Order: sequence, then structure tokens, then C-alpha cells
Amino acid sequence: PFGSGRRVCPAVFFSVQALGLTLASLLQQFDLKTPSNELVDMTETSGMTNNKATPLEVLLAPRLSPNMYHHEL
Repeated sequence: PFGSGRRVCPAVFFSVQALGLTLASLLQQFDLKTPSNELVDMTETSGMTNNKATPLEVLLAPRLSPNMYHHEL
């Protein structure tokens, strides 16, 4: 998605870093689980790219109580 060679996106390195920080923040602040605590089906489909055969569904629950997220500037 970022191109390559002379036409590569100049923000590619920033984007990769931002994605890593965003994912780390989500994993730090939320508990992830599947509906009904079912196992994740990791079956793949074949084609141009590898895709999951069934979509991944997760529920996010805050790790802290809501008043811990409130702050005034």
C-alpha cells in the first residue's frame, strides 16, 4: 500500500510506527475475548492473498473502571 522505489510513500516509516503504537495501546487498555469464549477458527482461504475463512469477531472490555479514563485538561 505504500508503493516502492522512487515513488515510495515518505510516511511509510511513521505509519508503521503509529500502527505498532496503536495496537500496543489497544492491547494494554482492553481485554479481548470472543463471543461465548469460543475458540478462534484459523482456517484460511486460498487465492491471491491468504484470508480467514470466517471473520474474526472479538469483544473489547476496558481493563480499568470508567472513572480512571476521565481526566480534565
